[in-house]
Amino acid sequence: MGNPLEEFLKTAAGELTDRQHQELQHLHTWRESGHDPEHLRPLLQVYQPILDQRLKQWKAPAVPAPAFKAELQTHFIDALKTYNPEKGAGLRTHIENRIQKAKRFNAKYQNIARIPEAKAMQIGKIDSAKRELHEQLGRDPTHQEIADHIGDIRLKPKHVMQIEAARMHDVPASAFQDDPTELHQMRSKEVLSLLPYDLTPDERTVFNHLYGLDGHQQIQSTNDLAKKLGKSPSQISRQRTAIFNKYKSYL
Repeated sequence: MGNPLEEFLKTAAGELTDRQHQELQHLHTWRESGHDPEHLRPLLQVYQPILDQRLKQWKAPAVPAPAFKAELQTHFIDALKTYNPEKGAGLRTHIENRIQKAKRFNAKYQNIARIPEAKAMQIGKIDSAKRELHEQLGRDPTHQEIADHIGDIRLKPKHVMQIEAARMHDVPASAFQDDPTELHQMRSKEVLSLLPYDLTPDERTVFNHLYGLDGHQQIQSTNDLAKKLGKSPSQISRQRTAIFNKYKSYL
């Protein structure tokens, strides 16, 4: 006997509208593919207007829109994974019910104090310097090393320390699963689960190796990964940059 969705498609075909049948067929294809991101795109395209509408309706003023969008998409994907037509609800109803959970996300941010704008503008530079120096040094860089690497005479080591301290104090630890010091980088399971859907096949391979996902050996060294994939280090570096830029789009 086939799975519930497959059986439902066979027995209820005459009772479904063309739109319903097409959506369920897309869902079946995505599940059968092992949740391949490429096969999710048609469903994302269909439901994106609904997600955008809920973003406008539900997001609290203090919550970053990209972060709330990522939260909505997380619950949307969870709805697709858990949908069972045998329980009686239609796919759209099930999705609408599941994405209601995104409202809870507002509570995580309601008490976050804002970092002053002048300091917030330095966050991207500091994060980039930290990644590059960690790659070079094989350890977390010091505040002095970060300031020297950035090379901005207005950014002293004490400023780097103040900005990092502000980020640690402004964010409740419960809001993040992996790194509570990252105010604008949601290194959570939710974001990491959404990112593959925006990556090209080559980027997805690099991403899976970087995080040791989907059965891939975890390799974080650019040179080692280049050797593993038969590419040049510069190619891997470009792909890592592309992945990070897409990652940032959720923040």
